[in-house]
Amino acid sequence: MIVAQSPSRWFSTGGRGGGVLAAWCSAQIFAWLWAWVGLRTLGAPLETRPEGALALLGEGGRLAMDYAALQQNTLRLYGEATALMVAAWWLAWLFLGGAFAAMGTAAVAPTVHRAVVEAARRFKSLLAIELVTVLAMGLSVGLGWYGWRYLDRVDAGLVDAQRADLRHGAVVLGAAVLFALVRCWRDVAVAFVTGDGRRALEAAGDALGAFARRPHRTLGAGLGWALAGWAPTALLGLATVFTEWRAGAAVVLLMAGVQQLASWWGYHCRMKWFVSLGEHVLRRRG
Repeated sequence: MIVAQSPSRWFSTGGRGGGVLAAWCSAQIFAWLWAWVGLRTLGAPLETRPEGALALLGEGGRLAMDYAALQQNTLRLYGEATALMVAAWWLAWLFLGGAFAAMGTAAVAPTVHRAVVEAARRFKSLLAIELVTVLAMGLSVGLGWYGWRYLDRVDAGLVDAQRADLRHGAVVLGAAVLFALVRCWRDVAVAFVTGDGRRALEAAGDALGAFARRPHRTLGAGLGWALAGWAPTALLGLATVFTEWRAGAAVVLLMAGVQQLASWWGYHCRMKWFVSLGEHVLRRRG
């Protein structure tokens, strides 16, 4: 058994800040490129409007319908380009996400280059786990949608509207829990692939075994770091709702800067999650 290194402090990633920065920069480049393409293609007709994109909300949404009718071909091309960019990012994240996990689960933090090389070596296993994850996530969403539609038919004549809402909420909650379990399983399986050299089938079984042996270090830790990573983004979204998009330019710029920090914090927490898996799951299996 590999001897575990001493656990890192709650904030430190143990010399893995370069990996966090690389993943965050990659995501930012992709997001800004997608936004720039959308602005150049879809925003051109709105350049002469002083209110910008808010003009689409005028006259009860009629302008938005007119815009969609006039820009139908452009919207279709942009949708196709978006699909291609999402597919490209998904393929790129097989390497970036694998390198991310390889850095986090290693006993000694490797360089970004060595982590990417390790992820490339494990590409087949990472791809297999990712495909299973996509299918399982699609199944969880499909079950939630089917349950919602089924309750719509069953509860059509139900007098107690509150009871109907609770039943629908239970379906959504169940689908969300299943979705979260799949995501957590995926991360643990990837950790076994990149950190322990397991093949996809072995890693899948080891991940389920880790759930049973150390639920607090897998399911509990995964939930905790996910909440910690998404909390700033959620709070920022609430702040945006409270300002009703009417804040001044200075406040908008400040919130944009905070949003970038929140995005970086999300990647930092994800790295901490993989560090935790390496310290408490991979290297303490006995």
